[in-house]
Amino acid sequence: PSSPPRIESISRENEAIRFSFTPEAGFKYALEYAEKLPPQTWRATGQSIGATNTQRATLSDTPPAWARFRYYRLSVTADE
Repeated sequence: PSSPPRIESISRENEAIRFSFTPEAGFKYALEYAEKLPPQTWRATGQSIGATNTQRATLSDTPPAWARFRYYRLSVTADE
């Protein structure tokens, strides 16, 4: 993308945490998390989207009740 993705808003709906951002067409965005920083590895939440336009998009995660902390990031790859 022309610039790194920027999470524009974070909200909570029931147990789900929702992250909204504006994607760039032609790229695939995935929500990843780590349970501590610095992370040994980032894990996929299973949520990803391929952007075909620049309309606002939302990805979400429902962490388990035992997860005290989660740190999130958006990863970006070229959409093939």
